Amino acid sequence: MSNKIMKTTLAGALAIISAASFVPGTVIGNTFAPAAITASADSVYNDFNYDFLSDGTIVITKYTGTASSVAIPSEINGQKVTKIGNNAFIKNLKLTSIEIPSTVTEIGDFAFCACASLTKAVVPDSVTTLGRGAFASCLKLNDLVLSDNLTSMGEGTFERCAALTSVDIPDGVTTIEAFTFQECSGLESVTFPSSLTEIGRKAFFECENLKGAEIPSGVTLISDYAFGNCKGLETLALPNGLKTICESSFSNCSSLKSLELPSSLKTIGTNAFANCKEITTLVLPDSVTDIGIMAFTNCHGLKSVKLS
Repeated sequence: MSNKIMKTTLAGALAIISAASFVPGTVIGNTFAPAAITASADSVYNDFNYDFLSDGTIVITKYTGTASSVAIPSEINGQKVTKIGNNAFIKNLKLTSIEIPSTVTEIGDFAFCACASLTKAVVPDSVTTLGRGAFASCLKLNDLVLSDNLTSMGEGTFERCAALTSVDIPDGVTTIEAFTFQECSGLESVTFPSSLTEIGRKAFFECENLKGAEIPSGVTLISDYAFGNCKGLETLALPNGLKTICESSFSNCSSLKSLELPSSLKTIGTNAFANCKEITTLVLPDSVTDIGIMAFTNCHGLKSVKLS
C-alpha cells in the first residue's frame, strides 16, 4: 500500500505479548514499578504505530524501527501528530537523537525512558506537557533544550540523566515535581523560573555536582530531601516568602558554607540541614515557630548561633 498503512487485528495476541513486557508505570524513589499495557489495534505508518485522539489528531504509540537518528512525522495522511504516547520509545538502546515536530504539544509518560544512548533532545516550543519519567534514565543525554512554553513536568521526568550538566527551566513551570532531577550526578547548574512556587520531594536528590541554587521569590515550600546529598552545593539563596523547609531538604550538603534564612520562614523540618559541616554561623529569624528534631545535627563548623 502506498502509505504503508495497515490495521492490526490481533489484539488478543498483543495482549499476551504485552503482559510479558516490562513497562514502568510510576516512579517511586529510584524504582520504576511495572504497569499493565492495554492492547490496542494501532495503525502503522512506516516505522511508527499510531492511534487517533478524541480531537482527530494523532498520537504516536510506538516506534518499531532501528535507526539511531529519528524524525517523528508532523502529520500522517493529512492528520497532525500532536502527542508522543506513553512508552513510545521506551528502552530503545539504538536511539541517539530525536527530532520532534512543532505540531506535538504533549510527550507522554516514559516516552523516552531508558533510551540509554540518547545524547540530544530538543523539545519544541509547541510542547506544554512532559509526562512522568519522559526522559528518565537517558544516561548519555547531555544536550537538552526545553520548550519555552512548557508548564508541566511529571514526576521523575529527567531522573538519572547522569550526563546532564546544566538545565534552564522555562518560565511557566510552577512546580518541580518529585524526583524530577534525582540522581542527575553530572548536573552543575540550574536556572529556576520566576514562576516557580514549589520544589518537590527529592527533586534534586543526589545531584552531587550541583554548585549553587538560587531559589526564586515565589517559592514557599521546599519539600523533603529536595536537595539532600547535594555534596557539592556551595551557595544557597533562599527567598523572602519561603515558609517551609521540610525534612532533610538540605541534609548532607557538606560543602555549604553560608546560610541565610529568610524573615518569612516558619518551619524548619527534621534533619533539614543535618551534616552541613561547613556552615559557621546561623541566625534564626523571629518568624520561625517550629524547628524539627536534629535540624542542624552534625554541623561541626557552626561557631555562632543567634536565636530570636
